[in-house]
Amino acid sequence: MTEDILFYCLDGVIFVMFLNMLRHSKEVDVEVKPGMKWIVFVVFGVLAVISFLNFDGPFRWIQSGMLLLLGAMYYQMKSGLGVRGIIMMGSLRDYEKAQPVRISKNNSCLFYKRWRGEAVMLFDREQLEEIRSYLADNGVKIEEI
Repeated sequence: MTEDILFYCLDGVIFVMFLNMLRHSKEVDVEVKPGMKWIVFVVFGVLAVISFLNFDGPFRWIQSGMLLLLGAMYYQMKSGLGVRGIIMMGSLRDYEKAQPVRISKNNSCLFYKRWRGEAVMLFDREQLEEIRSYLADNGVKIEEI
Protein backbone atom coordinates (compact mmCIF):
# COMPACT_ATOMS: atom_id res chain seq x y z
CA MET A 1 0.00 0.00 0.00
CA THR A 2 2.87 2.39 0.81
CA GLU A 3 4.43 1.66 -2.58
CA ASP A 4 1.09 2.42 -4.25
CA ILE A 5 0.94 5.84 -2.60
CA LEU A 6 4.50 6.56 -3.69
CA PHE A 7 3.61 5.68 -7.30
CA TYR A 8 0.44 7.82 -7.14
CA CYS A 9 2.51 10.79 -5.94
CA LEU A 10 5.08 10.22 -8.67
CA ASP A 11 2.31 9.96 -11.28
CA GLY A 12 0.86 13.22 -9.98
CA VAL A 13 4.17 15.05 -10.24
CA ILE A 14 4.74 13.80 -13.79
CA PHE A 15 1.15 14.68 -14.72
CA VAL A 16 1.60 18.28 -13.53
CA MET A 17 4.93 18.49 -15.37
CA PHE A 18 3.31 17.24 -18.59
CA LEU A 19 0.43 19.72 -18.17
CA ASN A 20 2.97 22.54 -17.98
CA MET A 21 4.74 21.23 -21.08
CA LEU A 22 1.41 21.02 -22.95
CA ARG A 23 0.71 24.61 -21.96
CA HIS A 24 4.04 25.68 -23.46
CA SER A 25 3.47 23.67 -26.62
CA LYS A 26 0.23 25.58 -27.24
CA GLU A 27 2.39 28.69 -27.72
CA VAL A 28 4.04 27.26 -30.85
CA ASP A 29 3.40 29.50 -33.86
CA VAL A 30 5.85 27.88 -36.30
CA GLU A 31 5.70 24.14 -35.77
CA VAL A 32 8.46 21.74 -36.72
CA LYS A 33 7.93 18.01 -36.76
CA PRO A 34 10.16 16.11 -34.33
CA GLY A 35 11.16 12.71 -35.60
CA MET A 36 9.57 9.53 -34.30
CA LYS A 37 7.84 10.89 -31.19
CA TRP A 38 5.37 8.04 -31.59
CA ILE A 39 8.02 5.74 -30.12
CA VAL A 40 7.59 7.38 -26.70
CA PHE A 41 3.82 6.79 -26.93
CA VAL A 42 4.47 3.12 -27.75
CA VAL A 43 6.84 2.83 -24.77
CA PHE A 44 4.17 4.28 -22.47
CA GLY A 45 1.67 1.80 -23.96
CA VAL A 46 3.98 -1.16 -23.39
CA LEU A 47 4.58 -0.02 -19.80
CA ALA A 48 0.81 0.25 -19.31
CA VAL A 49 0.32 -3.34 -20.52
CA ILE A 50 3.17 -4.57 -18.29
CA SER A 51 1.67 -2.72 -15.32
CA PHE A 52 -1.75 -4.17 -16.03
CA LEU A 53 -0.37 -7.71 -16.17
CA ASN A 54 1.90 -7.43 -13.12
CA PHE A 55 -0.27 -5.58 -10.59
CA ASP A 56 -3.67 -6.31 -9.13
CA GLY A 57 -6.53 -4.45 -7.54
CA PRO A 58 -7.33 -0.79 -8.19
CA PHE A 59 -3.64 0.05 -8.60
CA ARG A 60 -3.55 -2.04 -11.80
CA TRP A 61 -6.26 0.09 -13.41
CA ILE A 62 -5.08 3.45 -12.11
CA GLN A 63 -1.41 2.94 -13.01
CA SER A 64 -2.16 1.53 -16.47
CA GLY A 65 -4.61 4.35 -17.20
CA MET A 66 -2.17 6.99 -16.00
CA LEU A 67 0.60 5.61 -18.22
CA LEU A 68 -1.72 5.69 -21.25
CA LEU A 69 -2.80 9.24 -20.38
CA LEU A 70 0.82 10.41 -20.01
CA GLY A 71 1.71 8.81 -23.34
CA ALA A 72 -1.18 10.57 -25.05
CA MET A 73 -0.17 13.88 -23.45
CA TYR A 74 3.41 13.47 -24.66
CA TYR A 75 2.21 12.67 -28.17
CA GLN A 76 0.24 15.96 -28.25
CA MET A 77 3.28 18.11 -27.41
CA LYS A 78 4.59 20.37 -30.16
CA SER A 79 8.00 21.69 -31.05
CA GLY A 80 8.79 24.94 -32.81
CA LEU A 81 8.98 28.67 -32.34
CA GLY A 82 6.74 30.83 -30.21
CA VAL A 83 6.62 34.48 -29.24
CA ARG A 84 8.43 33.81 -25.95
CA GLY A 85 11.05 31.36 -27.18
CA ILE A 86 12.03 28.03 -28.67
CA ILE A 87 9.81 25.16 -27.61
CA MET A 88 11.08 21.59 -27.89
CA MET A 89 8.47 18.98 -26.98
CA GLY A 90 6.84 21.37 -24.55
CA SER A 91 10.06 22.58 -22.97
CA LEU A 92 10.35 26.36 -23.37
CA ARG A 93 13.69 28.16 -23.74
CA ASP A 94 13.39 31.97 -23.76
CA TYR A 95 15.12 33.64 -26.71
CA GLU A 96 17.37 35.65 -24.38
CA LYS A 97 18.69 32.48 -22.75
CA ALA A 98 18.87 30.60 -26.07
CA GLN A 99 21.41 32.99 -27.62
CA PRO A 100 23.35 32.47 -29.77
CA VAL A 101 20.79 31.09 -32.20
CA ARG A 102 22.43 29.61 -35.28
CA ILE A 103 20.82 28.25 -38.43
CA SER A 104 22.38 25.68 -40.72
CA LYS A 105 20.86 25.93 -44.18
CA ASN A 106 22.63 22.78 -45.40
CA ASN A 107 21.44 20.64 -42.50
CA SER A 108 18.02 22.31 -42.03
CA CYS A 109 18.50 22.78 -38.32
CA LEU A 110 18.56 25.44 -35.66
CA PHE A 111 21.15 25.40 -32.88
CA TYR A 112 20.51 27.18 -29.59
CA LYS A 113 21.94 27.31 -26.09
CA ARG A 114 20.35 24.89 -23.68
CA TRP A 115 21.65 24.86 -20.12
CA ARG A 116 25.38 24.12 -20.41
CA GLY A 117 25.28 22.69 -23.90
CA GLU A 118 23.69 23.23 -27.24
CA ALA A 119 20.38 21.85 -28.50
CA VAL A 120 19.33 21.19 -32.07
CA MET A 121 15.92 21.63 -33.63
CA LEU A 122 15.45 20.04 -37.04
CA PHE A 123 13.03 21.50 -39.57
CA ASP A 124 11.92 20.87 -43.14
CA ARG A 125 14.05 22.56 -45.78
CA GLU A 126 10.96 24.47 -46.98
CA GLN A 127 10.60 26.11 -43.54
CA LEU A 128 13.96 27.91 -43.64
CA GLU A 129 12.65 31.32 -44.72
CA GLU A 130 9.61 31.10 -42.44
CA ILE A 131 11.87 30.36 -39.45
CA ARG A 132 14.33 33.13 -40.37
CA SER A 133 11.57 35.73 -40.71
CA TYR A 134 9.78 34.60 -37.54
CA LEU A 135 12.97 34.88 -35.50
CA ALA A 136 13.76 38.28 -37.02
CA ASP A 137 10.22 39.51 -36.28
CA ASN A 138 10.75 38.54 -32.64
CA GLY A 139 14.10 40.37 -32.42
CA VAL A 140 16.29 37.27 -32.35
CA LYS A 141 19.76 37.67 -33.82
CA ILE A 142 20.56 34.76 -36.12
CA GLU A 143 23.99 33.46 -37.07
CA GLU A 144 24.23 31.57 -40.35
CA ILE A 145 26.51 28.53 -40.38
